[in-house]
Amino acid sequence: MDAYSLRKKVIQISILSMVAIVLCGCGKWQKQDETMPSEKEIFDETVSDEKELPVKPIFDSSADTFSEILEEDINMPEIETSSSGWVEVTIRNGEEYEVLINMLNDFTDYYRLNLNVSGMSTTVFLDEILACGNFTSLEIRNGGIIAIKNKDDFKDYPLGSFQLYNVFEIEENLLNHVSVSWLLVFELGDSYTGDVPIKELLNKTDCEEITILSDKKAEGGLLYGEESYADMFGKEDSLCQVPYVEDGILRGIYRQNKNDYSYTSYEFYKPESEKEICAVYIGVDYREGNDEKCIAMLQIPQNRYSDIHRTDEYGKIRVEDVNFDGYEDICFRGDDSYLDGYDLCCVFLWNEQEKRYKICDSAPRYIRYIDSEKKRLTETIPGGVQGDVYYIYEYRNGYIMKKN
Repeated sequence: MDAYSLRKKVIQISILSMVAIVLCGCGKWQKQDETMPSEKEIFDETVSDEKELPVKPIFDSSADTFSEILEEDINMPEIETSSSGWVEVTIRNGEEYEVLINMLNDFTDYYRLNLNVSGMSTTVFLDEILACGNFTSLEIRNGGIIAIKNKDDFKDYPLGSFQLYNVFEIEENLLNHVSVSWLLVFELGDSYTGDVPIKELLNKTDCEEITILSDKKAEGGLLYGEESYADMFGKEDSLCQVPYVEDGILRGIYRQNKNDYSYTSYEFYKPESEKEICAVYIGVDYREGNDEKCIAMLQIPQNRYSDIHRTDEYGKIRVEDVNFDGYEDICFRGDDSYLDGYDLCCVFLWNEQEKRYKICDSAPRYIRYIDSEKKRLTETIPGGVQGDVYYIYEYRNGYIMKKN
């Protein structure tokens, strides 16, 4: 008999004993019920699986039931699964975390785990969570100390996406033990107590999209002060080339790695606001081998700041050949709320003769689609209940112009 069944039997026996005592004290138990098992039978039932104790529930609907008592005692996490291959889990304490670890074999057909730690300081060990080798996407939010129990046995685990939102702490060098191919997100909240692993995050050069965000108020966002740039990075890296923003707090870093280059936007917010942007810079780094070097530093015009919205996941940079001259250009997206579009964008075209990027004021603000075959752009302006408005653009004489 397992522990669950044994516990149930013990509770049943205790209830029967209490009933017997009450009935005897009131003088109402005049004759032993023939259906009631003997003391020997009751004892045998607690150690044998061969019989089922014939006990009727004596609690009414307003009282606690056996299942409620036992379920509360077991500390089960909240688990939801979806047909799309996701598992959503909420844990409230360390015991529920251990239950989850023991249940992971039940989810080998799922590829994504979303774990809500409910503001607890429970240590979540990546090597335990990923032991079955099926999860390729992992999201952890709202608490937790993220660590690795056996580092020697856990190296370069392949993940497609790895997202950490408002966790409490990340073990040092933890990110060096995972290989993220597509999306890496780290959001720093006020409850975070560890060092910010910005260098580890930005060094994941094999990851296509990297997003680093800060809601932390007390310590001035991701980095604070001019000296911290040079202290953290090499002199050639774009971050230390970003002009010092005296009245701004760096709250957002978005990087796209593509081919031999890294394209990174740095968003500074006003100290009294988590939404009002006061400066945005874009750094382009040549990253072939170990010879990382900043080759361009661009600034978004100030008249565009009011249009820029914060993005919690996907990056702000898209690298495309917008004018179809064979060289990749930069599209900065002020927002990504419109599905598959480049919204509120600001375009910088690469000028091969001058070897530099130049802003293209004639580019549309809402690029829906870049058609490389027909060499034209489709602009979509959301029209609400009246429907969207579409325009076709072509590149002519150094300008991106509407097609007649």
